Amino acid sequence: LRMEAGGLLESPVAQRVSRAGVLFMAIHDFDKLTTSWAPLDLIKFLNRLFTSLDDRCKESDGLVKIETVGEVYVVASGLFSESGGADEQEHGAGLAELAKFALQAPGRGPE
Repeated sequence: LRMEAGGLLESPVAQRVSRAGVLFMAIHDFDKLTTSWAPLDLIKFLNRLFTSLDDRCKESDGLVKIETVGEVYVVASGLFSESGGADEQEHGAGLAELAKFALQAPGRGPE
């Protein structure tokens, strides 16, 4: 990325991608979980959850995991899609499906 005069809009990615979507997912009441669960249980939970989301992204055309920061999972759509410029609805639908999946993902509690 070049952060000079034109900022992010002059980056190579911005020049190739006309439309994209980004989803930030955070675990509700994560602070409470950190104080009520044993540390190992919390680590196992996060591993199961994030692994299932990673797998779902790999199975989807157009969804790319960007990163996880603490309990926040960041995913983008439309960056490297085979369709090369999917419309806004397609981006939104893929991200919405992942969000629905996350709500029903395995490992919603300590084992």
